[in-house]
Amino acid sequence: MRLLWDKQLRLIFLIRMFSSLGYYMFIPFLGVYLLGLYNYSSWQIGFVVGIGLLATRAGAIFLPRLVNSLGDKWIIFASYILVATLLLFTGLAQLSSYPLWIIVSAILGVSFSSATLAMKVWIANCVAEGERINAYSVLNIAVNIGAACGPAIAGLLTSRHVSALPLVTAINLALSSVLAIMLPRERLLKTNAIAVSKTTKLEMSRIPKEFLFLIACGAFTWIAYAQVFDVFPTYAKGHLSESLVGLLFTINAILIIVLQTPFTHYLNYVFERRNKIRAAICLLAISQFVLGMSFLGFMFIDTHIWFGPVLGMILFTCSEVIWSPLLDVLVAEVRGTLGSATAFAYTGLVWGVAESIGSWCGLVLINKQLTHGVSPILLGMIVAFLSSIFFAVQLTLERSRSIGRSVT
Repeated sequence: MRLLWDKQLRLIFLIRMFSSLGYYMFIPFLGVYLLGLYNYSSWQIGFVVGIGLLATRAGAIFLPRLVNSLGDKWIIFASYILVATLLLFTGLAQLSSYPLWIIVSAILGVSFSSATLAMKVWIANCVAEGERINAYSVLNIAVNIGAACGPAIAGLLTSRHVSALPLVTAINLALSSVLAIMLPRERLLKTNAIAVSKTTKLEMSRIPKEFLFLIACGAFTWIAYAQVFDVFPTYAKGHLSESLVGLLFTINAILIIVLQTPFTHYLNYVFERRNKIRAAICLLAISQFVLGMSFLGFMFIDTHIWFGPVLGMILFTCSEVIWSPLLDVLVAEVRGTLGSATAFAYTGLVWGVAESIGSWCGLVLINKQLTHGVSPILLGMIVAFLSSIFFAVQLTLERSRSIGRSVT
């Protein structure tokens, strides 16, 4: 990827890598941090984590106009310097006020969301159209480097000095903010203003049922996803070492880097030869079944049965490599008269809410599981299998409609 060696893109790559490293060090282990220092209840921790995840996923829906008015560079700088300052404050002051943690979590989420949006806009404005796919791929590599290394570092920190977690995270985000200052102020290409889609009543009345169905099934997927990514580190505390939990997330990130490109080539091959929508729904049904099976491995939370969670994470990653890009493909395909920006804004909001609810429910269920109730792992398995069934039903209906149209 030759764009990686372009000076300005190297900057955005490093900004994204350090910020991703900070994000994956802190957010997945926020529950462990709060539990280790302040001994909050599971539902309190779930609410704080859920607010942060919701803000991270849905915060950008309010930000396009702000990015346009202030500029990509300064939004990136302001977002990361704000996050670094907050983390330094919470780490040094040993913030114990629960309401303040809710506010901090929300601010962190919105800041991460705004910086991510600004980086994508920077590429749209400063990279030639024919090279943008490669540029976004470089960003994805940076994200996965952070996802691979962040949890491993956090696992080591939480096993030895849990109080240092926000301070080390702040260093990474401070580096991102310093690098952001070095980005060029001028736009290399003609500025294209971000179009903020305003959904009219006519658009609302014509939202396809397929689109609403996709949003619902995607919500089930994100609830299941939350049980591993957001809940499992807390669920496994006392059963698996923090280092092993960090290793599991590292395995996830490395496998995504290795598997995503071959799968993308396979996806293009399938789409060239089959109906795109039916093929995507079929693969999504399969991916949800694999996702459900992965939870069988996560049930074995014992240091002496380490291969169970490792196998579970491998299956979980294989599923993620399939459903993560396919959900976005279907959003674009079945959105009907909705503008693409509006469609992705809706899905981002709903799926962000779903992940937040899923993480909250999973963390609450941890205490219930101790009294032989439903565990968050069982919840994830049930939801994933339900999503697989729903996609299979949708595939059957899509085939029936296709046959009906061909007969007509």
